[in-house]
Amino acid sequence: MAEFSKRKIAIVGGGIFGAAIAYVLARDGFDVTLFEALSIGAHASSKNAGNLNPLHGTPSALLPFALESFRLHQEIALALAELKSAHYNLLPSHRVLLELDNSKRKSLKKSTDLFTNTEGFSAEDLDVEALHQIEPRLSQNVRFGILTKGSLAVDSYLLTMSLAQGAERLGAKYVYDAVLGVVKKGDRITGVKTYQDKFACDEIIFATGPWLGETQACLDINVDIEPVKGELLLMQLSGKPLDYDFTWGASCLYKRRKNQVWVGGTFERSGFDMSPSLKNRESMLNQAAQIIPEIREARLLEHVVGLRPMTSSGLPIVGRVHKWQNAYLANGGGSKGVLLSVGIAQVIRDLLMEGKTKLSVESFLLGQEGRIALSSAHHYANSSLFLI
Repeated sequence: MAEFSKRKIAIVGGGIFGAAIAYVLARDGFDVTLFEALSIGAHASSKNAGNLNPLHGTPSALLPFALESFRLHQEIALALAELKSAHYNLLPSHRVLLELDNSKRKSLKKSTDLFTNTEGFSAEDLDVEALHQIEPRLSQNVRFGILTKGSLAVDSYLLTMSLAQGAERLGAKYVYDAVLGVVKKGDRITGVKTYQDKFACDEIIFATGPWLGETQACLDINVDIEPVKGELLLMQLSGKPLDYDFTWGASCLYKRRKNQVWVGGTFERSGFDMSPSLKNRESMLNQAAQIIPEIREARLLEHVVGLRPMTSSGLPIVGRVHKWQNAYLANGGGSKGVLLSVGIAQVIRDLLMEGKTKLSVESFLLGQEGRIALSSAHHYANSSLFLI
């Protein structure tokens, strides 16, 4: 085995997980090569609203790790700034959870308690008058809200690029080519084969999102992940920029630069369909207009589609693949992929350096009792959930 500081690490996949892993490993002295067939952040990593919200919509089993990842984002932002590679907007994000019916106040109480009882976060009840003071354009149908504070937001594409650039400045290399296969020796993977060349490695990490062909073929496994299609609209308001994010049910308005706002979103299991849906666009605008009617007059800048890698449990997958001594998975971030990315990267770093991690990954670390994320390659051949 090579000395730790000279170990050659191959990372397959240039999304937010791959870029974060490349940065953390390069920072800690590994010889990193990342393989990406298209471009860094080409898919869902750049087609989302960039919310770093560990408390909203997070499965309870994932909450401790989500909070740890949230703290790591703040540390990494400072480190990237020192490298002059923090070219993204890490900003506070205050979100108002809305209800159109006073009788539904109790349904938001759980969110209130969670924000109130978590250090660094807060929640405040807002009546109709208070709501229209902070945003006069809110619909007259809105009856009640909870203002939550403590979360952050980023430009997800620029974050991915900043992590990739930071890794490169620390010595990481990039190969823009498809991975055709791996070189195997017993229960170890010793190299990566692309169209252009062959590259030696001491360890390999697969972070390919929903595109599991390379992962499953190279490792002879099936992975509990399917693509979930999410659509968002980037709109430009004609008037004053929003000061807050607003959420009502599944409909959200996320303020961003100047007077831009993300409107969405959708959640569909439709395979690898990446075509924008006019029907979904109309539905998203209709739902958003229930929050702020003026959104109908906003200018559409972009209609984006991203395929999120989702597991059946809603939890990510990270850890060493049991049948290989030096192959690891980092996948399944779902709608929390941007938030979880740096935490997942830290877990991979810990496993490579120490064989264990102190982060709260008991519910989804590969090899934990009760965690069944992988199977032999033939077992799920006829299941629509496991795509090859």
